[in-house]
Amino acid sequence: MYLKSIHLENFRNYENLKVEFDPKPGIFILMGQNAQGKTNFLESIFMLSFPRSFRAKQPKELVRFNQNYYTAKGEFASSHRDFSLKIGYQVKPVKRSYQQNDIQIDLKEYLTNFQTVIFTPEDIEIISGSPSERRRLIDTILSQTDREYFEQIVGFSRILKQRNALLKRIRMKKANVSELKFWNDQLINHIEEITKKRKEFFEIIQAKVTEIYQEISEDHSENIEIEYSYSGKSREGHYDSYRDILESLLVDEQQREVEVGHTVIGSHRDDFTINLNKKSVAQYCSRGEKRSFMLALKIAEISYLEEITSHKPILLLDDVFSELDKNRRNKLLELTKNYQTFITTVEKSYFADYDGEICIFSVEENGILGYNK
Repeated sequence: MYLKSIHLENFRNYENLKVEFDPKPGIFILMGQNAQGKTNFLESIFMLSFPRSFRAKQPKELVRFNQNYYTAKGEFASSHRDFSLKIGYQVKPVKRSYQQNDIQIDLKEYLTNFQTVIFTPEDIEIISGSPSERRRLIDTILSQTDREYFEQIVGFSRILKQRNALLKRIRMKKANVSELKFWNDQLINHIEEITKKRKEFFEIIQAKVTEIYQEISEDHSENIEIEYSYSGKSREGHYDSYRDILESLLVDEQQREVEVGHTVIGSHRDDFTINLNKKSVAQYCSRGEKRSFMLALKIAEISYLEEITSHKPILLLDDVFSELDKNRRNKLLELTKNYQTFITTVEKSYFADYDGEICIFSVEENGILGYNK
């Protein structure tokens, strides 16, 4: 899958920008000083694959100052079809738009049309940071390949919000605990499906991360384990089904949930940890080792997306070369030869020894100019 062109209107600092690319593997370097819009440009490509920003908390943050809307449109080419995707957001009145080939569609239908892998310097914090960041990583990957998974996540969030509101009313003596049964059943339905799909993902990704990390570290004796933690895991083997486990947990935790006024069981509490030789990477590894693991995770993500979809994802690398040593940079550059890759940087020297095709774009505050290596 390759991006042929992108057209932005009122997106971040871009008032009206259209850029064309060769739809083939190769590196497109976005070079410019800080605060010129390099990351904004990568963000727009990412959002065409998954319309949720990896930076902004609210969609209105993406709208150019003093404007009421933004749009981003991409033209794509693959081995069997050419197509376009377009997203838009209006501030007042609030309106979201998703289009394929200029036809309005819903978000579920919009998803999975093409995939991206974004790698930023902040990604290293995923390993040792908040569990919510690790869940977000999983959700972003799976939602790009599985529309049903995305629907389960959306449904779970909706049920969770309504159940939490009920728990607060029960705590305030304005509702009865018997009302929880309906919401418990709905909650369990979503947890079962989400946990199943996340388990399947980790079963595939475990072997990939192990192989890739051993290659990066040049030590094939390293023992790598990804441990997925989810509600009821400790009770497996003591009940006939996972549903029975969840039902028992909700019964056992009911009083505590009423007291605190929110749900303590469910997919919103899931997490995963990476262990190296039985020790937590987050707790015991150096920053350099964490960089290697994050790089291994990202390369494994690329492999996973390609395996599931049979298409090559587009790679988006946001100033990551400044965070990697020469060995890791070279391994990442070698990988990019097989993919259409967009890289932001302020330093051209990182690519001096690269023998593949490079097209450099000079990024200035309101425009992008392209020229060859």
